[in-house]
This record gives sequence, C-alpha cells and structure tokens, in this order.
Amino acid sequence: MEQCVNKRIKKILSSEMIQNASKMLVLQIVTTIIGFISSIIIARTLGPEDKGKVDLFLLLTNYIVEFGIIGVGTGFLYYQTNQKIKIELIHGTSLFFCGIMGLIIFFAGVLFHRSIEPLFEGLSTKWIILAFCLAPLLLYRQISGNIIQGINKPKFNYQSSLLINLFMLVMVVILAFMGSITYGHMIIVNVFGIIIYIACSSNLIIRQSSKPKVDLALLIKVMKYGIAIYIGAFANSLLFKMDQNFLNYYWGNKYVGCYSVAVNFAEMLWSLDGIINAVTLYHIASNEEKTAKRILKKAILIQIGISGFLGVLLGMFAPYLIHVLYGKEYSEAIIGIQILIPGIVVWSMGRLFSQYITLNIGKPFWCTLATIFGIVINYVLNDLWIPDYGIRGAASASVISYICVVIIVIVIFFTIKGEKNEQVIK
Repeated sequence: MEQCVNKRIKKILSSEMIQNASKMLVLQIVTTIIGFISSIIIARTLGPEDKGKVDLFLLLTNYIVEFGIIGVGTGFLYYQTNQKIKIELIHGTSLFFCGIMGLIIFFAGVLFHRSIEPLFEGLSTKWIILAFCLAPLLLYRQISGNIIQGINKPKFNYQSSLLINLFMLVMVVILAFMGSITYGHMIIVNVFGIIIYIACSSNLIIRQSSKPKVDLALLIKVMKYGIAIYIGAFANSLLFKMDQNFLNYYWGNKYVGCYSVAVNFAEMLWSLDGIINAVTLYHIASNEEKTAKRILKKAILIQIGISGFLGVLLGMFAPYLIHVLYGKEYSEAIIGIQILIPGIVVWSMGRLFSQYITLNIGKPFWCTLATIFGIVINYVLNDLWIPDYGIRGAASASVISYICVVIIVIVIFFTIKGEKNEQVIK
C-alpha cells in the first residue's frame, strides 16, 4: 500500500503537476509582463490620485464578491471534487444563485449607496452604482473560476488572464494614442475584462457538461457548507483590503494609488508561486488523506523556494523598478513592497495548509476562526499606525496579521482530524 501511494504521488508530482506548472509559469510570466506595461502607462498617465480612484472601484467590486458570494464558491468546489456532483448540476445551480443574489445586491446598493460613499471618498456616485450593477457578473466570474478548478483545468485561468491583459494593453495603447486616458475610461476597460472572462469560462464549462440543471437541495447543502467559509472569505477580503480604506480616509486617493502599486507587485509575486497552489488544488481536494498530505508537503517545499527566491529579487530591485517604470511620484510604493514581501512568502505557504483543511478534511470553520483573529489584529494595527506612518504602517500591519493567521492555520493542521465525507455536512 505504501509503495502504491508513493508511486501515485510521484506520478502526480513528476508528470502532470510539473508539466502543468511549467506551462502556466510561461503563461504567467508573459501575462505579468503585459500587465506591467499596461499598469505603467496607466500609472504615469493618470498619476497617483486618479489611479487611486480606479483602485477604489476595483476594491468595491472585490467587496461585493466577498460579501455576496456567502461561501458558495468554495462550497460548489467541495461538492464537485470531494462529493463528485455532476458539473451540470453545479453549473446550473450556481447560475441560479448568481442571478438571485446579484439582484439582491444590486437593489441594496442602489438603496444604500449614500451610506457607502464615505468609505470610497473620491469615487463618484455613478461608478459606485455601476459596481453594484455588475454584481451578478462578479459572482459568476468567481464561481465559474472555481468550477474550472474542479474539472482540473487550472491552465485555463492563466490563459484567460493572458487574453484579458492583452485586451487591456491594446485598449490602453489606443486610448493613449488618442490622448484620452481617464480614470473613467480605465474603469470601463476593466468591466469589459470581466465580460471577456465570463464569456470564456462559461463556454468551457458548457463544453465539459450537458445542459445546466438547478438543484435547490444542492444549493442548500452548499450554503450550509459555505457559511463558515463566507465569514472567513469576507474577513479574508477585509484582511487584504481594509488598509486601502484606512489610507484613503487618512491620506487620500494619492496614497491609495501609490500603495496599490506596492500591492500589485506583491500580488505578482503571489501569482507566480501560486501556480503550485493551482495545479495541486484538485489533487489535494480529491485524494485520500494520506496521499493528499504527501502532495501537500512536497508542494509547500516547492512553494517556499519559489516565493522566497522571487521575494529576495523583488526586494533588491524594487527601488529601480519603481523609479524607472513608474516615476518618482510613486516612491512611497518602494517601502511598501519591501515590507509586504515577508508576509506574502509566509501567506503562500499558509494557503496550501488552508486549502487542505477546507477541501480535503472539510473543516472550513477553523480557517475562518484564524482569519477573524487576523482581521482583528489588522484592524487594530491599521488604526494605530496608518494615521502616523501611512503606507509603512499599512504594510507593517498587513504583514504581522498575515503571519499570525498562518501560524494559527499550521497549528490547526497538526491538531485537527478529518471526518468521512458524508459526515462533514448533515
């Protein structure tokens, strides 16, 4: 039995995973370069203040997804991979959910947008309303990405990201040539990027399954599973994003624009080593505990090596990259990048542990508790440090909270025991 498990792991790690990772690494590098070029043109043309308004719009769409999805994205993924529910049932039920929940969020946004505006000061009402109009599409974008992971097609998300970044670069170049790059135009370009992804993802899912079917009983089960994830996912979003709201409140759009450059660099580092996370997700979620743990161990070693090496390089060259590519008006981003790097390296490892606890063992609530603890730390530190230290305070608060969350998740991993699949949700 031991030899069979070892052979299976070796096969997964030496052939399929490595081949997929290699292909996705190439795609991600090309996508990152294209995204870099677009972001440089946008940042230099708009300046930190108007760029900050675009970032606030994207921040609001992120909140809408995390608030509205109520954990069903991961819930559908769990039932698809671990419980082997048919894709047509998963897809049809998710479409039904996106339609209903999207409409609820839209009407709520229209009715209460004035209460939200102070959190996004500088972003006009029409763009806030637009973000809420997009709610059904935003929810479907998130869930369809999970469905694609569940059919073990992780390379698709990298291919679609490349397509969207190419589209955005073409649009940015055209607008720059016409001399009409404004923050409003860039918001519209981002909206079309969302539509392109949805068109591609829905086409792939439909080709992999028969006619979508709605199963309300499945939706209830998914929502029961997802409620713990919902709390954790929304807290997770706040953990990563609340510092931008604090910065906007105390320092204004300009500092949000600078800090978002630092965050974008950190996310690029995260996305490159996140390839390992993508290609192992299906195997960790769907294999028996012993096999999944061994895959997890090997994946963590690879991930730490990638993120650590890239993090050191990024920290060394950050001053040159910012000054040469973005200009001196974005100098504040340098220290933000350098402070964020250790947190991203640690968080990259924590994602794999969390993935195992959530999808293999079926115990998402424990990861939620860890995230809630982290968000409390992050909130307190943001409130203490951002008013006086700005971007330095925001980055430091984030790093400390990330490390605390990962430590708790690791302790949970070595403490908790799984249940049989059919006993996870009753």
